[in-house]
Amino acid sequence: MGVRSPSTAGQTPWETAATSASLDLEMSVFVWVMVGLALWHFAVLVPDRFRGGVIGALIAALAGALFSGWLLPAPGIPLGNPPGLAETLWAIPGSLAALIGCWLWGRNSSKENAPARS
Repeated sequence: MGVRSPSTAGQTPWETAATSASLDLEMSVFVWVMVGLALWHFAVLVPDRFRGGVIGALIAALAGALFSGWLLPAPGIPLGNPPGLAETLWAIPGSLAALIGCWLWGRNSSKENAPARS
């Protein structure tokens, strides 16, 4: 038996394993959110036509990253801790697709609301 840390001193090995498993799940979700946030920063390089502005783009990037991270390659949250490069890359397509969709939605809605020229 090894030495227990103070945080797990009163726990059985099964409780310690359950705590570790929940942290593994949280780490994968954290990585997906960070990927979405990183890609959102590139939104300043295109004209601001996002539906909802930069906050709409942020919500779209995070939602897309979480969705594709969960969906690809198989639905669910991977249990590997720390998450590998593959878990990081799976969040990119959803985040980019959501940002593009948000931008196109905003561009089309701004054309509809624009005053008619005579």
